[in-house]
Amino acid sequence: MKYDYIIAGSGCAGLSLLHSLLNTPSLQNTSILVIDQDQKQHNDRTWCFWEKQP
Repeated sequence: MKYDYIIAGSGCAGLSLLHSLLNTPSLQNTSILVIDQDQKQHNDRTWCFWEKQP
């Protein structure tokens, strides 16, 4: 198979890039492959963080 874009890793950076590509009108007809070596069986990450108030 042939892909226009291949994203290695489905972490924060890879998924942010994927989101940007999918929301770019001029790239609507492109093929994108996302590969990740880890077969995640559960959600072990969070998209938020804790911050102490000053």
